[in-house]
Amino acid sequence: MISRTPSARLAGRLLESDRPVKLDARPSGLVGTQGDFAKRLAAEAGPRLGLACDLVLNDQVDFPEPRVRVNDEPCLPPGWTGQAFFDAYADYYARLDREGRLGGAA
Repeated sequence: MISRTPSARLAGRLLESDRPVKLDARPSGLVGTQGDFAKRLAAEAGPRLGLACDLVLNDQVDFPEPRVRVNDEPCLPPGWTGQAFFDAYADYYARLDREGRLGGAA
């Protein structure tokens, strides 16, 4: 039996629907700026990976994209902390590191 991911199940549901499906979701489900997400990712991933994830948010001087892009519609249930997501995220990169598939410091 083929295991279907949540994304595949959603795509199937959308394709099978005979009417438009309204989705009130953003990629991360978190409301905030890109800088806020970067800070949260560093704070969550660092302890899980045993790494110092220092982050410096520089002042933007070139604006090829909008100055601010913010998720404005939360799609996750109240109280969601993302612990399972960040655990899986850190496990994924730890596995890549163990397998020698990370290229080192950027």
